[in-house]
Amino acid sequence: MGIVVNILSNAPVSFEIPDPTADPFVDNNQQLSHEEFKALLDALAVLSMKFTGPDTQPLSDYAVSREGIYEGHPKL
Repeated sequence: MGIVVNILSNAPVSFEIPDPTADPFVDNNQQLSHEEFKALLDALAVLSMKFTGPDTQPLSDYAVSREGIYEGHPKL
């Protein structure tokens, strides 16, 4: 059993985050072959397209910089 995450936007989507304690005998440090790793990356790309769409632009460097994140906050 894991945590189910529901995202309600234009197209409702849900996915499950597995509970890492559910099966303590699973080896999480196993090496993946290049084909398995590429398949996982492809699946991640497909999943990310469900959330962002094909026309989404990446964030600018300023948007993810410290100055961009804390813009408008008072300095202490």
